[in-house]
Amino acid sequence: MSNLKSAIEFVLRQEDARLEGNVTMLPGDSGGPTRFGLASTSHPELVAKGCYDPSKVSRDAALAIAEQVHERTYATRLRIGEIDDQAVATAILSLGVMPG
Repeated sequence: MSNLKSAIEFVLRQEDARLEGNVTMLPGDSGGPTRFGLASTSHPELVAKGCYDPSKVSRDAALAIAEQVHERTYATRLRIGEIDDQAVATAILSLGVMPG
C-alpha cells in the first residue's frame, strides 16, 4: 500500500514548493486566486470558507484543507492508497491532479 500523505505532499509541492500557502494570481490564468494549487474558480466552497484570504485562514489551516481536498477529490477516486508502488501511486496522483 502506498503512503497517501506522501503522494499528496508531492503534488502540493509541485504547486507550492515550500508549502508557504501564498495566494497567487497569474496574469491570464482563468482559475482565479490559487492557494496550494487549488484554483478558486474550481473550488467555490473554499472561497466561501475564506481559504483564499490569509487574514481569515492561516497557512496551516489552508494546508490541512488542501490535503483534505486532494484526498477526497483525487486520491480516493483514483484509489491511490491501494497501489503498492509509491512512485507509481505518486505519479498517478500527480497526473490526475495536474492534467494541464
